Amino acid sequence: MATREGHGLFNIHSKESFSGPSLQDIFPVGPKRNLDHIEGYFKEQGLNEMVQHVRSQRANNNRKLFVSRIKLFVNDDEYNNTELSAYMTEAIEQGKVTPVYSVQTLFSAIANSGDWAGSDTIPDDFYKELKQYCPLFKGFAKTHKLQMDFMNKIQEFCYDNINFLKTFHKVIFMLYHGNVLEEDAIVEWHKSTHSTKGQTEFLSQMEKMVHWLENAEEEDDSDETRSRPSQVSRTFQIILDDSSSLWERTSSPSS
Repeated sequence: MATREGHGLFNIHSKESFSGPSLQDIFPVGPKRNLDHIEGYFKEQGLNEMVQHVRSQRANNNRKLFVSRIKLFVNDDEYNNTELSAYMTEAIEQGKVTPVYSVQTLFSAIANSGDWAGSDTIPDDFYKELKQYCPLFKGFAKTHKLQMDFMNKIQEFCYDNINFLKTFHKVIFMLYHGNVLEEDAIVEWHKSTHSTKGQTEFLSQMEKMVHWLENAEEEDDSDETRSRPSQVSRTFQIILDDSSSLWERTSSPSS
């Protein structure tokens, strides 16, 4: 394949051509259709644009497979969090997805998995389901930056899904109570790193919680014996104007 022909091929596949043949269809059936072989071929030809195109296609394929597997894990009772965690860890270590993509995909799968999907109001069952995954979320959203990035992905999800618009502060509260999100990350997200999507709505929802978090350290100093769970339960009433704790309402009888 001449270099000029290669550039022509790139132009074809740079456009919307989903109805036509894929890049792999151009190569003979068999091992040569493997993306690694195709990438190597274009490298030898000096077709850097095509090399990047192949890499983008591989990344897209990896993301699609990851999304489908995560949905399967969430919706199939045969799987447990240990198996799900192992799969997510492997995908991240192999460079197939990023840590933030892994947690945002899991959150989206949970949000779209139950009877609440498409419902005008989000019941406690959703938060109960979310709560069960907090230990897993915690294992992947380990850094300050990852936690803020995760909040932005949740913010964008709630903005894009109107039935979740008013749930953002409750979701963040559950993730905070579940030790997934740290105080500093929530406060910094509110001050400067939030997404612009629906920012007025979501910043307003979070004002009470952020105000409490900013003043919590002073309260801790004045009463060192107060435990975090009792503080969080009290925070719920301040943030959500509810007489009972969402965290407690979503606890199973055996927990």
